[in-house]
Order: sequence, then C-alpha cells, then structure tokens
Amino acid sequence: MWVHACRPEERQRLLRVVANRTKNDKFEDQQYVHAWEKAYTDVLDHYIEKVKFYTVAWLETDAGKRFSEVFNTAKSKGKKLPSLTFDAFHQFEDANGMDWGLPEMANFYSILGEYSDASQVERKATTRLLRPIRG
Repeated sequence: MWVHACRPEERQRLLRVVANRTKNDKFEDQQYVHAWEKAYTDVLDHYIEKVKFYTVAWLETDAGKRFSEVFNTAKSKGKKLPSLTFDAFHQFEDANGMDWGLPEMANFYSILGEYSDASQVERKATTRLLRPIRG
C-alpha cells in the first residue's frame, strides 16, 4: 500500500492556487474536485509504476547486480552502504547499467501529455546538461 505524496488539505490548497491563477472559481465544485483527485491519483500511480519498472530493469543489469552485492555485503557487516547516484545508474564499479536518454525520459513523463497541454511551451535545446556517452 502506497502513502500518497501529500495530504488531502495540501492537494486542496494546490487546487485553489491553480484555480486562482487560471481565474477558475469552480474549485469547490464537487465534480471539479473529483476530477482533480482523479488526475492526482493517476499521475502518482503512473510515477510509482515507472519507478518500480526502472528499478527492476536496473537491478537486472550488471551494475544493478553488482550494486546489490556491495549493498548486501556492507549491510551484513555493518559498514557504510554505497550511494545510489546518477552515475551508478549508468555504471557501478565498471559494471554497465542503464541508459537514461530521451526515450526513457519520454516514457517516464508520458502521463503529463494526458493532463497538460505542452503545445504552448517554448522549446529550446542546450548541451549544458548532456553527459558524455559511456561505452
């Protein structure tokens, strides 16, 4: 059983903020609240499933297997546990992990297309955040 990311009163407060910014006075209408809660639950459930999916997939890679070995050994000996970093996702102790590129990001964030209109978002590319390809 998953605990939802924020309490109902926090979701209501966020709904009021969104309603105020979009000049929508229906935020207390039961149908509107129901739609808001449904969207919240759908998005949260989507991300939970994606995190589980990518966790299982990563744990099946050589890096994931090696990380599990190191983690379990350290835990059983009471030593410092290894950190799961972005770099460890790609490679851990010379063992290859997973790529995290545009296809994976598009898959992870795909739910947003069902609840938002991104057609008006300004798009621009930058190389500032790109990491070198390992391999």
